Amino acid sequence: MNHRQWLSMVAALTLIQAFVASDPLYAAQFFLCNGKPARWNNGSGTVLYYPNATFPVGSTASAALGRARDAWNVFTPGSLARIALQPLGQSGWSAGNGRNDVAIDTGRVLDWSNGALGVTVLRFQNCSIIESDVLFNPAVTWNNATNPSPLSATISLADVGVHELGHSLGLNHEDRVLATMNSFYPNSGPLGNLNDPDPHANDAAGMRQIYGSLGVYRDLAASAFLRTGAGTSAVIPAPRLLLRGGPAVFPFTVSNRGNVEQSGVRVRLFLSTNRTITAADTFLGDHVIFFGAGSEATFTANGIVPTNMAPGFYFLGYLLDPTNSVFETDEDNNGVALTAASEVR
Repeated sequence: MNHRQWLSMVAALTLIQAFVASDPLYAAQFFLCNGKPARWNNGSGTVLYYPNATFPVGSTASAALGRARDAWNVFTPGSLARIALQPLGQSGWSAGNGRNDVAIDTGRVLDWSNGALGVTVLRFQNCSIIESDVLFNPAVTWNNATNPSPLSATISLADVGVHELGHSLGLNHEDRVLATMNSFYPNSGPLGNLNDPDPHANDAAGMRQIYGSLGVYRDLAASAFLRTGAGTSAVIPAPRLLLRGGPAVFPFTVSNRGNVEQSGVRVRLFLSTNRTITAADTFLGDHVIFFGAGSEATFTANGIVPTNMAPGFYFLGYLLDPTNSVFETDEDNNGVALTAASEVR
């Protein structure tokens, strides 16, 4: 898979440096000032953006941008950060005008010759973020799906938007683990059966550290991606052939997006005729896993294909917490299938 690099520009009025958080529970990277994460000067993380004419109200592009907003507002467990969008009819944008613009850079104010997909221009003052402009590459043929398929040949505006809005809230690139803030597209990909373009565990933990959280939040998520290197990821490869009565061995990635450790979580393995995994699919086996708050990891699944399985092509998949014993803020991202079918003989 070809990876596309992100680029984020930081215009600093005071000394800002990228820094690795010292707390191992939160492995995110931030823009720091005087040893603390820089954040919006209102302290609440509420940021008002003005989408310009490149995101017309009611358009698919506007819907994709709105889904990127919701990824942080609604689907980041425990984070107090919030993003608001206020449509703006004008076509241009300008850095340093005190307004937070979001636009496709159709006027090519920035140089996109390096192939960057998105750019976030930040301004800081007295260790606070005071302005953020989020720009998208005008040369890209954008996929405006609100739940983008990992199989799409085009670049997801929602996925890129989630990444860039993460910068605007204070997160820097994180390349040591799977994360939405990875430097290279597809930034660890969408989550769950519904292809949710939501922040991964590391990103959610980082946002809670910057802006805080209230109470206990639990959210387990399944991913069809795995880490392939520093800041890179790819879809999990599916076995080409499975034999009836034989083993089904494949990687599976699980994420604890909540703020408490989850121990003894059951993961059930399935074969399905489609890419939506449910408890009604053909059972192959199960595992029990333990993982900390904000952690995401890839394990090896070992199941057995039933001897009475009809020959054909099926999708391997898995379902976290299949009996819903863990109360979660989002129950719709617990299952996922690999992106390619395997032949059963």
